[in-house]
This record gives sequence, structure tokens and C-alpha cells, in this order.
Amino acid sequence: MITLEPIAATAEGLDGKRYGRLLARLTPKVIETEAEHAAALAIVEDLMEKGDEARSAEEDAILVLVAELIDTYEKK
Repeated sequence: MITLEPIAATAEGLDGKRYGRLLARLTPKVIETEAEHAAALAIVEDLMEKGDEARSAEEDAILVLVAELIDTYEKK
């Protein structure tokens, strides 16, 4: 059996519990519809508006994750 180790627990500078709470609140997933695409864009916009200095490491990680999901969807 494979034991799954949380990525956030090994990422430098990330608080796994805080990152987990953000993930639970935002529930990012593979984008399949225009509505999901719009919601993902809104998340990115909100995080970008905070500014580089105001975002936490956990918010930066979410920003990168959601941006990757958007990029993948837009390439389809």
C-alpha cells in the first residue's frame, strides 16, 4: 500500500494546516466548464489584488495551483 505524504508538509515555508484550510475553502479541481473557469479566474484575481507582499506562502501556492489549472483548461 502506498502511503501518501502531504506535499504541503514537505514544501519549504508552507504551513500544512493553513494550506489545507485554504484548499478546503476554495476546493480547486480540474476545470471542466466555463462556470468553473470563471470561478478559478475570480480566485486568481482576488489573490493578485492582495499584492505580492500581502500574500502568504500558502496563498502563493494556491495562486500557482489555480493558475496551472486555468492554463490547462485554456489549452484544451
